[in-house]
Amino acid sequence: TTAKTVDSSTNILKYVSIAISPDGLANIGYYDNGSNDLRFAKCNNAACSSPTLSTLDTANTNQGEENSIAIGADGFPVFTYVDVTGFDLEFLKCNDAACTSTTQRTLDDNQAGYNATLAIGTDGFPVITADGGSSTKFNFYRCSSPDCAPVGSSTANMSATSSDLAIVLDDAGSVAVATSDNTYDTIQGATSTRIAYQMAVTHVNNTDAIDVTWEGKLSVATATYLQIWNRTSSRWETSAQNLTPTAGTDFTLTDSTTTVSHYYSAL
Repeated sequence: TTAKTVDSSTNILKYVSIAISPDGLANIGYYDNGSNDLRFAKCNNAACSSPTLSTLDTANTNQGEENSIAIGADGFPVFTYVDVTGFDLEFLKCNDAACTSTTQRTLDDNQAGYNATLAIGTDGFPVITADGGSSTKFNFYRCSSPDCAPVGSSTANMSATSSDLAIVLDDAGSVAVATSDNTYDTIQGATSTRIAYQMAVTHVNNTDAIDVTWEGKLSVATATYLQIWNRTSSRWETSAQNLTPTAGTDFTLTDSTTTVSHYYSAL
């Protein structure tokens, strides 16, 4: 065993994690206790005698404590760590082997960043466990993409002159809004506009029942409706509604339709 000083800077004292990339060389994440930043060392040989050092996140003070590293399906490092400013769980993906380009995002801002562990699933997407914040439980996070992007993340700004029931289609299609994963897709509407998601489900017959659930959260308390298009009467039918929602609180609207012939269109 031969010891090698990877970074000789002062105050490099704690929170070190390591993973081996497909080139067989070590990738090391650590916390710079002097500058309070997340640092990265890419070893360029087996002995790590001449590593390439870089700072990965300087957005706020105290970024990088309790970091965990894994190697993504593309062979590039991914990290989880704590933003001590808000005790948030942070995620960072390197977009190249040297980590000169990164994608960074906050996964959980509910004081849930401590004691995080990170692994790559068989689908190539990161999976994470972390402290449950103010609760006594721990949280599990399954990313839906290699860079842990929100599913179907899109924001639409609609003018006050938009027509009634203006339609915003999710940019990733219906699959993006068909997963119950505690990830919000965002639409922003101007005053007096009505905004909606529209999606169709491909199916093999017109006899099975249709079960629809809408999970969401409103930034303002406004009535919310779950509707289905009746092709027989050529009109939208309200199947579930919440007329008195609470702003900032999750809601769920559910409907089950058995007479599906009214809502079925042969392709």
